[in-house]
Amino acid sequence: MHADLEKKSKDLEIEVDIKKSLLNTVLLEKDAIATKLSEYKDQMLEKEQDLSEMRTTIAMFQGSAEGRDEALERHVQKLQEKVEKRRIALSNKTEVCCTCSIANYLPLPS
Repeated sequence: MHADLEKKSKDLEIEVDIKKSLLNTVLLEKDAIATKLSEYKDQMLEKEQDLSEMRTTIAMFQGSAEGRDEALERHVQKLQEKVEKRRIALSNKTEVCCTCSIANYLPLPS
């Protein structure tokens, strides 16, 4: 009887250890997904800002002829500087390899 209880206790301890390990794995994957989601949100914000700037550019093209060329030229220079800064940032950015299984299968935004 005592041996049965000890075996049952050992089995339960092993089961608890397995479940703890699984929980840790899931939590790590959750963190990786949260990180990717944050990156996607940042990219979405940048794209929304770019869209807003493009709309401003289009509005300038459609605006009145008075002073439009000078304002448009300043705006285009500003856009060129921003594009160059982003190009440099992207070229300097290193990719981080994610080892968890779920995060590796998340699609990259286009």
